[in-house]
Amino acid sequence: MKRKPSEIERYIADKKKRVNKLLEKYIKSVRKKHPGLADAVAHTLLDGKKIRPALCVAACHAVGGNIKTSLPAACAIEMIHTYSLIHDDLPSMDDDDTRRGAPSTHKIFGEAKAILAGDLLLTDSFGVLAVEAKAAGIPDSSIVKMVEILSSLAGKTGMAVGQMMDLENTNPRGISKIHSLKTASLFEAAIKCGAISGGANSKTMAPLTKYARAAGLAFQTLDDAIDSNNPAREKVGKKKTRELTSKALKELKSFDGEKATLEKLALYLCERVA
Repeated sequence: MKRKPSEIERYIADKKKRVNKLLEKYIKSVRKKHPGLADAVAHTLLDGKKIRPALCVAACHAVGGNIKTSLPAACAIEMIHTYSLIHDDLPSMDDDDTRRGAPSTHKIFGEAKAILAGDLLLTDSFGVLAVEAKAAGIPDSSIVKMVEILSSLAGKTGMAVGQMMDLENTNPRGISKIHSLKTASLFEAAIKCGAISGGANSKTMAPLTKYARAAGLAFQTLDDAIDSNNPAREKVGKKKTRELTSKALKELKSFDGEKATLEKLALYLCERVA
């Protein structure tokens, strides 16, 4: 008998539906310019659970905002995440032939088109954010701040540098730093941009940022533990995941906003520990 989705699973599924509606609008605009490239973009973009967009929306709600103002940032976050997946799977990077149980983008469309699809997603993420956020009534100053956060955490202070370190890494002790840059950075961007879109102030941002980084590290630590196929490493990884999740929840104690959904999301991300 099929298990009924939990409350938080229904929440994530609803946010995926809403985010995908806006992403489909974007894909349609690409298709008008080049159908083949649109197919490559859509291959991975519409799939996945949309964890990061859900975090973005939850952060917006936590500071008193609404889903309408959070969707532009949520979509931009997912576009950047998808770009990173497409490029990470390339032979010159992590060299993965499959993604989410299906062939990687470059295995279906070729390396050149996969690279261009990733380039397009990264570049257009900022355009989608700016245009859709403006239409949602977000102040220009807040839009500029979100662009700054995304460009930094996807670039020199986050994902790009993390991927370079991953390619160079030969020391297992460096894995935590790599996780922080490659995975936790985009969790941080999702939470920060969601909060800004909801009108958060600098005081509110501090505990949310710490929560995001701990939750992001927990998420990646558990993924690595499960993928290790090593019972001893998996046991250690799951223990570390529980510790990081507890840290994420602890960081929310000083946050005065509506934090129930953020707490449930953190627990959901580590539910495979049990």
